[in-house]
Amino acid sequence: LPRPLDAKQQLWDEKLDKCPSILREILRKIKVLDAKTTMFEHVKGAFVEMFSGGVNGRAISKGFRRHGIAGTDFDLSMTPDHNFCKPYGFCLALVAVFFLNVSDPVWTGLVCTSFTWVNRATTQRCAENKYLGNGLKHVKIGNMIVYRNMLILVMHQYFGGVTLLEQPLASCMPSLY
Repeated sequence: LPRPLDAKQQLWDEKLDKCPSILREILRKIKVLDAKTTMFEHVKGAFVEMFSGGVNGRAISKGFRRHGIAGTDFDLSMTPDHNFCKPYGFCLALVAVFFLNVSDPVWTGLVCTSFTWVNRATTQRCAENKYLGNGLKHVKIGNMIVYRNMLILVMHQYFGGVTLLEQPLASCMPSLY
């Protein structure tokens, strides 16, 4: 007889069934890897704060915890495993968000300097190049982080989660193609 699924497992399976096929295959592989290594056992709680600012930041996480709500902080300054530009770090972030329930929040505070008016002379982000900017390494990395972050936020929102993106009002990041 098959054993009953716990709530997290059931949620995972329901979400997996609704995923676009390419994302479904990635998450299935992550799930198999996790079953063999328990590498994601620390992912838990009712919120995820991404790019939280590490030890000196995490204002959102600290606020939730003051109210007794557990969650996951995600920031490179906390551990090299949280490097969003590397496959493992991106997978950790993806799984942390995938484990959330409907209506649980994901707060992301992407580094905004590359997208603000004060930095545009350096980054060359403008409407003519679809705000992709020039070919500088930090500009390319910023673009990749935005695209990966948007994938996670759209996925979470698709499953009924609450998404919050922290950016200054004058940021051109929302215009990035």
